[in-house]
Amino acid sequence: MGVESIPPPPPPPVLVPTQLVHAVYRTLRARLLVVRVLLVLTSVGAGVFVTLAVRALAINDWSTPAGYRAGEIAVTAGLVTTLCFFASYVALAVWTSRAYRNLLALSVSDLRFTPGWGAGAWFVPFLNLVRPKQIVDDVWRATDGEPERWSWRSAPVDASVHAWWAFLVASLFLATRLDIDEFDRGSVQLGLLGAACLVAFSTLSWLVTSRLTCRLDSLAGRRGIPVHPAVTRLTTWGVAVIIAGAVVGLGVGAVIKLPAESELGSTFVNDIDVGDCFGIPGATATPTPGQNEEVFGVDVVPCDVPHMYELIDVVFHEAKSDAEFPGTDALFEYGTQPCLEDFEEIVGTPFLESELDLLVITPLAEGWRLGDRALDCVAMRVDGEPLEQTVVGSGL
Repeated sequence: MGVESIPPPPPPPVLVPTQLVHAVYRTLRARLLVVRVLLVLTSVGAGVFVTLAVRALAINDWSTPAGYRAGEIAVTAGLVTTLCFFASYVALAVWTSRAYRNLLALSVSDLRFTPGWGAGAWFVPFLNLVRPKQIVDDVWRATDGEPERWSWRSAPVDASVHAWWAFLVASLFLATRLDIDEFDRGSVQLGLLGAACLVAFSTLSWLVTSRLTCRLDSLAGRRGIPVHPAVTRLTTWGVAVIIAGAVVGLGVGAVIKLPAESELGSTFVNDIDVGDCFGIPGATATPTPGQNEEVFGVDVVPCDVPHMYELIDVVFHEAKSDAEFPGTDALFEYGTQPCLEDFEEIVGTPFLESELDLLVITPLAEGWRLGDRALDCVAMRVDGEPLEQTVVGSGL
């Protein structure tokens, strides 16, 4: 009678902690390069904004066409700078996430947070004012390099890290004040303070990220992980790079042309009245109906002086104050029919028999959000020749 051997049971699976499966050391040099480029762009943008803002604030009356346009250009520069700042903020989150995971690969124990918080903490409202700083503090302490310490948690954090975080939080509050929906001198003035914070933030971000990248690579070398010699000698002249970027930005802002009164006209287009005759300074060609062209200021003249346009009627859009901007084409179509309906009564000739054509000046998106609902009916000659009299009752 044969005896069959029973095979031994398979060995139990080896359980590996999840956080160790992904604990592979990767140097931060590539991420550091991205952070540096974005920090320089932020610094350049801050410099451009400062120069433009100072020049715009030097114009006493922003209700004039030149003042409004100069302020709008400055605010636009601030918005671009803010976008660069937020891009560098995201890059810092990516850099921090990898730095914190590297601590696991280097067998640093007793970490306070899971690796996911390295990036996630940057995007949780209110928590992002504290948690990312705590994570960076852990990275700094864990890479202290002093063997006599009984615990890495007892290591001090350099003052530059605290200062960096203070300027980052200040930038979060001040840089975002540059909002075209709140177009006023106070926003631009506060933006100047925000721009200074951004330059300080960029400088300290360069220093902190460079030093921590070096410290992590140094700790990896001591733990037997081969890494290329850290390229963080740039740390020593990073301040010069950021400041140079800001200086370049100041120069760029100085050469950007702001409109002068002579170019934009003496009267803001929103301030003209029915019966005013005017020209549009700087116009390269006579506009045609339906053509989108921004108009800020006009030169109002007596109607017996040669001129191109006359405001003959105003139509008001019925949209509510919180309505979305419908677009220039939609506003043009909305205003065209009412303007045509009143044309014969105003001019004295049916539109199709007239020597005149009609333009409709519509609000821009910024003016629409501020409550502008006026659609201006403007008369001009079909042949593009100047008018030398009022068109009201003229029979033209």
